Amino acid sequence: MAKLRPVNGFTLLELSVSVFIFILLGTAVTTVMSHGARIWRHGTERLEVEENLRLAMDRVVREIRESSALSSPSPDKLILDVPENGTTVKVEYWFKDGQIFRKRKGGTNPLAINVSGADFYCAAVENPGSVHIRFWGVTGDGETISLSSAASGRADK
Repeated sequence: MAKLRPVNGFTLLELSVSVFIFILLGTAVTTVMSHGARIWRHGTERLEVEENLRLAMDRVVREIRESSALSSPSPDKLILDVPENGTTVKVEYWFKDGQIFRKRKGGTNPLAINVSGADFYCAAVENPGSVHIRFWGVTGDGETISLSSAASGRADK
């Protein structure tokens, strides 16, 4: 009787199980990577909105602290008198069409873009010379980010 030689290779069942495990691992890795990318994108959008609002807030607060006089004729507009080289320069801030603008010496520049709103409130009765500021923006996911601050003009002018 002839001796049978062992056959090298995999059975159909072994191949099927290994392909199934490979597909399962591939799906798990893809899901984790997709979730990580979504979290990264959300964090980047949030950071971009926060940074945009913070830069605008820092600029406005700095000029309020330098100002000798201020007024807010409407909730979305602020007018400051800022001393410069022995004279006074009028600086205006306002919110319009998703942007915060700054006007100084006739030149107008956007200070922040993709802004949802801005409020300037001069607390004339409670604290003369004090301004409460609030800027807010919305991320692509619909999350609202808000920054608030208060600053006072220089009282020694």
